[in-house]
Amino acid sequence: IGVRIESTSTKGYSPTLQTTTTNSYTKIFPTLFVSYNPNEDHSFSLSYSKRLNRPSFYDLNPFRYYTDVYNYFSGNPYLLPTYNNALELNYTLKNNLNFIAYGNYITDGISYLNELDSNDNFVGNPQNNFTQKKIGIMGNYNWKISSWNSLNINAESYYTNLISKKAVQKIESYQ
Repeated sequence: IGVRIESTSTKGYSPTLQTTTTNSYTKIFPTLFVSYNPNEDHSFSLSYSKRLNRPSFYDLNPFRYYTDVYNYFSGNPYLLPTYNNALELNYTLKNNLNFIAYGNYITDGISYLNELDSNDNFVGNPQNNFTQKKIGIMGNYNWKISSWNSLNINAESYYTNLISKKAVQKIESYQ
């Protein structure tokens, strides 16, 4: 069992835009790991963790990166980190066969949205735009063929439900 507390405070200044942005947050990140080995052939484990992924400097930087005359990318200094709650149940047989059932819940997911600015340029910028739920199962078998050769077989099946906070808008084309 573990608990981590993180406190973040940022301040950014853009001389080009003459703006200052500040962001401050404190969050708690619990972790739990339990394992049970009834004998040397069988192993069970259960884990839960809460994590965060901070946006990159590139995503935060409000400077414009032009791809051509009508398109540019601009970072978003108001981005928040993405949070991930993960739950995993694991079963291992004889250290060769492994089954994992898992679930993830992501909040404040970062996606890149394109919009038209006042000059009819396409602007792409990252936003905390989605939540995602994912459940799945994985299997892995490791077959040691000889002392110098082995075969590793993996399979995974999952279901993902992603919900965007901002609806996609249709852009009409006029000619």
